[in-house]
Amino acid sequence: MDFETLVQTRKSVRGFTSEPVSRAVIEEVIEVAKRAPSSMNTQPWHIHVLSGEPLEEVRRRNMEELIAGAKPKRDIMRSDIVCEVANIPEDEVIMTSVAMGYPDDSFPANAVRSDREANSDFVRYVGFAD
Repeated sequence: MDFETLVQTRKSVRGFTSEPVSRAVIEEVIEVAKRAPSSMNTQPWHIHVLSGEPLEEVRRRNMEELIAGAKPKRDIMRSDIVCEVANIPEDEVIMTSVAMGYPDDSFPANAVRSDREANSDFVRYVGFAD
């Protein structure tokens, strides 16, 4: 598959089945993903994978915070809760969260395909002759 086809056919999965993703599959994904470029090959990442009871605790506590009136964030879960549950060192900052699972085809949001703005609406070119 070429890169353009890969990007054009990707989709966001928002609803998952209850089937857990095995550690072997996650390890395989990380093995491939760690080949992604990093600034000056610094490879500055630390990956913390939550599953089972720790993940359920994060979900539960996150929901409790929302019910108690905490403002929703754009990230998947509150990083302070994740750091506490996963015992992530204070000198590490969560830069992103990735939900992994098997798509639930009956979940309505999984059928959503969003449009993209024209490049002219958000790209600024500097230093080009044209």
